[in-house]
Amino acid sequence: MRIGFDAKRIFFNYSGLGNYGRNIFSALYNSFPENDYFLFTPDKNKNLSPQGEYGIVIPQGIYSSFPSLWKYRRIGHDAKKYNLDIYHGLSNELPRDIDTANAKRVVTIHDTIFMRYPHWYKWHDRMFYKQKTAFACKKADIIIAASQQTKDDLIHFFKVKENKIQVIYQPCNPVFATKPTEEQKQLIKTKLNLPDRFILMVGNIEKRKNIINVIKSIQHHPVNIPLVIVGKESKYALKLKKQIEQNNIKNIYFHHDVHSLELPAVYALASIFIYPSFFEGFGIPIIEALSCQTPTITSNTSCFKETGGNAVLYVNPDNEKEIAQAIYGILHDDVLRKYLVQKGKEQIKKFSPNLIAEKIMNLYQVL
Repeated sequence: MRIGFDAKRIFFNYSGLGNYGRNIFSALYNSFPENDYFLFTPDKNKNLSPQGEYGIVIPQGIYSSFPSLWKYRRIGHDAKKYNLDIYHGLSNELPRDIDTANAKRVVTIHDTIFMRYPHWYKWHDRMFYKQKTAFACKKADIIIAASQQTKDDLIHFFKVKENKIQVIYQPCNPVFATKPTEEQKQLIKTKLNLPDRFILMVGNIEKRKNIINVIKSIQHHPVNIPLVIVGKESKYALKLKKQIEQNNIKNIYFHHDVHSLELPAVYALASIFIYPSFFEGFGIPIIEALSCQTPTITSNTSCFKETGGNAVLYVNPDNEKEIAQAIYGILHDDVLRKYLVQKGKEQIKKFSPNLIAEKIMNLYQVL
């Protein structure tokens, strides 16, 4: 089988959709090496190139000067040259000329947060996301939804027929399955100047991640433990730091450039991982934390019960007192900690790369 992927985010996004693309591609490549794989990208980035032997398709001729135009208007023509059996859009979209590819079309839709919470987005961004999602849903032969929550939203907001959508979860990067040694943990602790005990948050630093309520919970309740926030710099992060400084809040640490290979040690060093986001399409950091045997707290909304199962504590993300009580409980109850760690070991089996790769390949084969 000859399979092509929209790979821009594989090569240029260090988190989020980039991680999804790299994890999916690597899982398929390692589990089914007999296939021919092609990555369609406006350019290459050696720092994020997946391991393996595969074709890389980049714009040629005049399109090399207009890569965005190529991405939306020419990929289908180039895909036809490679005689693909499958073209898989990994990040919510398909190229406008996909009909010319003569390949079966698969698209992964991660979320429709822009429809559910439009006030979190600029008007023109919201219109763009809505338009490209509607087009991808119309043109795809099958849609992979990142969660049942996303499937339900696609049916509700975009009127997609239920039998056109299959829920396949995101695999966790195998790097999180390898337990870091004490020496590795101490090296990372020293490098990042981490406290002896801390609560950890990982992900893009933006309003919907609900960092404010976590900060309030550890400031106004008897928790008394530092908070470490790992995520790329953003306008919201700058605003948040200013608020912290103006209110003379202590024990909040930001780290913006933690390498993915260092993250397992950071998770393992944390006393608690907390992910109280108001809404997500999946929530892969929860799986990363469970893989590192870190007791985890998340929201009782959105898709999080799909991700966390019975291996995490759930809280109302709007209730800072409830967040604080969950933190306090894990910090002071060894039985609860051990229970969550054990349940986490069982939960992460649902997200193994081999299992996810098999589900996706089964989907490809029946198209």
